[in-house]
Amino acid sequence: MDLFNKIVKNLSKNSDAEMMITKDIKKDKRKKKKDIERKDGVILETDQIKYINYKDIRSRKYFEIKENILEWSSRDFVFYAKNLYYKKYNKDCGLQVPMACKTINELKSEIENIFISCNNILIKDYIDFFFDNYLENIINNGKDFYFSQLKDYKIITVFYNNYGEVKKKNKISDKITDTLDNKIMESLYFLDKESFVYKYGIILSINWLIFKRNLTIKEAKKSVNKICKIAYYKKLFNIIEKSTEQFSPYPDWLKVKKVGSKVNVNIEFNSLEETENKYSFLRR
Repeated sequence: MDLFNKIVKNLSKNSDAEMMITKDIKKDKRKKKKDIERKDGVILETDQIKYINYKDIRSRKYFEIKENILEWSSRDFVFYAKNLYYKKYNKDCGLQVPMACKTINELKSEIENIFISCNNILIKDYIDFFFDNYLENIINNGKDFYFSQLKDYKIITVFYNNYGEVKKKNKISDKITDTLDNKIMESLYFLDKESFVYKYGIILSINWLIFKRNLTIKEAKKSVNKICKIAYYKKLFNIIEKSTEQFSPYPDWLKVKKVGSKVNVNIEFNSLEETENKYSFLRR
């Protein structure tokens, strides 16, 4: 009986030893595996427990988006905007992707209401326009960036009125080459007087009111200056300044040719045939 117990005891010891050897072999195999590096730069080590700091994930520089813009979803637009923000301020804007995706879907509806139709190229151009012309003012005023700010109806309207130029360089171009159309100007004026001044600037807006709406010089100046003051308060006056420059040169025969000493624009007046033809509609 004692001999039998000794045999059983020895077998148990051998079994435990084999189990320990097996565990060591498995552990060695795990150690031989290469460390895994994720696409966002976080390294996962396989031979030990690795805790990933949440900040390491949130602070990653770029988010992957599809190469073909026609295949972009709301998520791609969100990541595109987040990438633009990082390039501009060297940090992630840190917004929640699901809520931002919902905002992008709402933005599509807002753009469609104004443009009648909407596509991915149009949405991307609008995001570029917003970042080029409005984001810096928001940050400089001590505010944070939120995707909901993209849905500002006034900004979308300004984008709509300047989209011919935005499409050329993803921002307002230096010169306007489109033929001025009085019917289009009149339609915009009755739709939104503020957008009218944003699009056509100070000189053209005042003179159009004089020549086509029969306002006096004093009345026309007062009407446009009121909108300029509002734009200045909203930090949007640079849009009006750009528009004023874009329509230069102007014809010599305009009733009003001064914009004020505090307005930062570079404009000229001449009597060249090209300029005369461009603005001849005002005197018809």
